[in-house]
Amino acid sequence: MKINLKGIFLFTVVVSLYVSCSEKEQSNIVTLEPTETEKLELGTPTQIIKLETSPESLLGSVMKTAVDSENDRIFVLSEGTLFIFNTKGNFITKVKKGKGPEELYDIITFSVDKKKQLIFVNQALANYITIINYNGTVLRNDKLKENFYMLTVEPVNEKYLFLQNNSPLHSNPFFIGKYDLSNDSITQNFIPAKESDYPLLMWPMTNNFVKKENRLFFANSTVFGLYEFKDGQFEKIISYDLGRRKVPPGFSEKFEKRRRMTAFEKAALNNGYVPYMKASFYFNDYNLVILGDEYFSCYAIDEKNKSNVFFNGPISTYLNLPKVKSFKNPCEINEDYLVFAANPTDFFDESSTANKTYVQLGNQKLEIGLEENPFLVIVE
Repeated sequence: MKINLKGIFLFTVVVSLYVSCSEKEQSNIVTLEPTETEKLELGTPTQIIKLETSPESLLGSVMKTAVDSENDRIFVLSEGTLFIFNTKGNFITKVKKGKGPEELYDIITFSVDKKKQLIFVNQALANYITIINYNGTVLRNDKLKENFYMLTVEPVNEKYLFLQNNSPLHSNPFFIGKYDLSNDSITQNFIPAKESDYPLLMWPMTNNFVKKENRLFFANSTVFGLYEFKDGQFEKIISYDLGRRKVPPGFSEKFEKRRRMTAFEKAALNNGYVPYMKASFYFNDYNLVILGDEYFSCYAIDEKNKSNVFFNGPISTYLNLPKVKSFKNPCEINEDYLVFAANPTDFFDESSTANKTYVQLGNQKLEIGLEENPFLVIVE
């Protein structure tokens, strides 16, 4: 009997590749249940910056910040307006809000290129590439040729931007587009929308793109995992298993037609499911995952050994911060530090008639006023 050695060899190779791929895929899945019982400490407050309170600089809820110490700038996004302070907290200016020349309409997020001192802005219901300088002057506000509505704009280099798609499955069935600044077009797409069970219901995240050393990571509120951009592609390097808390198939269908995100979130939470991920990033040798559940539960996964999963509670319990609403989710994520925007009302009792109080953060004591702007807390 003649044995087909070539066929056996090819079969062996195929089986080996399948097994190795399956093992790799399984090794990248982390169940979000604690395996460690000890409490984990990852940082402490190192700096507090009070932001000037004036009629021109009055802030509401702070959505995102960017602290650029080298260039003496702090950028604060609050209720659709971008405010600019120096690093002492003194107000400099704000981007004019409106639909006229040199005005921007309802900013929902932004990214900063600290080397070039440029800010890339995304406006609600807009389809524009908008760039402003550190003084708040609009340098570019050009409508995209493609029908690609954005949630996030992330500068890659002098030539390219990454754009996060606000409407995957409609005009463009991918989460990310690579935009060429020189010819005003999207030249490549990444991460198919089918990676999510309900891509049309996604919310903006504070930080979709996060850098660590020379690595770039991406997270999406409706995909429970973390991607890394390497070798010209986005690769899913870790997946989070929610177990029974995962939204079951078909649950989201009745909310998707009119994109009723708030109603979907409420219904999911009422049924004990976790509808969204609020953040996923690396900090001090741990992969932190903040879930959009009732408590903003934060899990810490050992970067060197993914089987070590810690759970203290919200992220504040890892960072020596009080368990208040302001400290549930950072408004800025960097590899060396996190920034939180603290609302003074969080530190006053409802029955209190006082206008001032003292807050102890780490080894720092701060006097705050009830009517003052939110103050920034930097944790390292």
